[in-house]
Amino acid sequence: MKAPVLHSEESRRIGVLDQCFSHGDGFVGVDYLHALGNARDALLYYELFFPKLEILSGSVLLAAMLGQDGRKRFLEAVEQMGRVRAEQSFNRIDVPYVFSGAGPQLTDSQDEVLANSIGVAWKRRLAGEFPKKKFHVRIESPEETGEVVGVCFWEQRSTV
Repeated sequence: MKAPVLHSEESRRIGVLDQCFSHGDGFVGVDYLHALGNARDALLYYELFFPKLEILSGSVLLAAMLGQDGRKRFLEAVEQMGRVRAEQSFNRIDVPYVFSGAGPQLTDSQDEVLANSIGVAWKRRLAGEFPKKKFHVRIESPEETGEVVGVCFWEQRSTV
């Protein structure tokens, strides 16, 4: 049987799965899911790919990043650094830090593949929840963040 032709991002994701799990040739995503995944763990990742969103003072924000005093801190950040930079700051995750030691860590290039998958899901979530708004979703390299791979989003507003 001939292996299916994969898009480059999907190929990268399958490559990371091959590196992490060392299964046989010809495995594709659903094969890994069937062989190694479990439904209980799948429930953990819902919030990562489909985060709860909250509107505060006209900004769409990751609800999980607001915490106890986050609403106040966000409004202060808007005053200090402007709305776009505040949204970028509050709507950002550092990919490896989401998983605080619950298993082996990925390399930066593997984190980037995961970040791209998160970014795709966030774009779709934002477009579905806010069809009249436009958002930028950016994957940040360790060079940009000064440390690790990150994912962030902010609303694109017209300057007119």
